[in-house]
Amino acid sequence: DFHKTEKPGVKETHKTSSADDIFSRIKNLVKQQNVTKSIILNTCINGLFEDFSMSKVSLLLLSQDKHKLHNRMSRGIPKEAAFNQYQIETSKAGLLKILLNKPQAIWINETSLKKYHKIIPASLLASIMTTDFLAMSLFIGEKPIGIIYADRTETTDKLDEKAFTQFKQLISLTSKVLTVISKR
Repeated sequence: DFHKTEKPGVKETHKTSSADDIFSRIKNLVKQQNVTKSIILNTCINGLFEDFSMSKVSLLLLSQDKHKLHNRMSRGIPKEAAFNQYQIETSKAGLLKILLNKPQAIWINETSLKKYHKIIPASLLASIMTTDFLAMSLFIGEKPIGIIYADRTETTDKLDEKAFTQFKQLISLTSKVLTVISKR
């Protein structure tokens, strides 16, 4: 199904049909009566990490009072890494706060960084240590619940249009599934 070449600190993966598999896995969760939001979010995070070869993936969850975003769930981030404990007040979250206004995604890279660098929280850039990443708001119905973050800093594959499209499709599907189960 896929071939791996290990280099110290570098993840190199070549996968075939697994991108379709993560979409199927998320869709199948809706059919399970006992499925929880946590299971759906874990499946999404794991899918981004394993099926889409992202090296770091996180769910920045919005607090109940909507005043803070904090990293709740991650893959590919060492326990001691600053990003694992990342939290920011939404009032100071700049770009992240804007993403929470409606379901939307952004790909920050060399080109878009010039346009958005003033509104990207310095604390975020310092803790993720990259300027090439994807972020998208996650909603349940009309309510924002958080932001999914992903990058490929530790891989030989770089982010591209295909990765950005798949990322958006998976987060959109995850939002739809969360919305469906929240109405049960």
